[in-house]
Amino acid sequence: MKNKVLITGAAGFVGQATVEEFVKQGWAVRALTRSVVTCDRARRRHVEYIAVGDISDLQDWSKHCNDCSVIVHLAARAHRTAEAPTEQREAFNRVNCEASVRLAESAVACGVKRFVYISSAGVMGDFSERPFTEIDSPAPVSEYARSKWKAEKSLSTLCDSSRMELTILRPTLIYGPGNPGNLERLLRLIKLNSASRYPSLASTASAVF
Repeated sequence: MKNKVLITGAAGFVGQATVEEFVKQGWAVRALTRSVVTCDRARRRHVEYIAVGDISDLQDWSKHCNDCSVIVHLAARAHRTAEAPTEQREAFNRVNCEASVRLAESAVACGVKRFVYISSAGVMGDFSERPFTEIDSPAPVSEYARSKWKAEKSLSTLCDSSRMELTILRPTLIYGPGNPGNLERLLRLIKLNSASRYPSLASTASAVF
């Protein structure tokens, strides 16, 4: 019987690559996405796609955690909207912290062995004159980073009192073919402005991204 992994945010930029890698390694994958539209994007053998909507609405994750030995939790709210500051803070906390803790609680109850939480380098702050090290103290600035740090602490407390192992990753900006968001817009701008004035720069940007 194949080991099974639950991956949240499976239709996202990082999520799709994560699903691909687990499939290559011979895992059975239960891939949670926000909608059926994104589910249909990459159906493949050994991958069970499930649309769950807004993860902050899920109160019990047990049916999704069942039979899984590992969980990779990628789903998160990452971008600000036009909400008032207080509403924005509550939204980040509701999705990135509270929903993550409920998922971990269900995982513990279902006997999941390892919980991998994808946090953010922003937990360490927005600027440093030297590389961060393991002895540096977190200093999140944005509401997004604060919600991630709060989730890290809550998950650590939960896992310390259970047999489930916790792995926390704090990636910086992740880029590659098909990367979305601000980096994609920046690359388009570079190509547009440099095509006529700096042809070699535009060619390099196209080749890399």
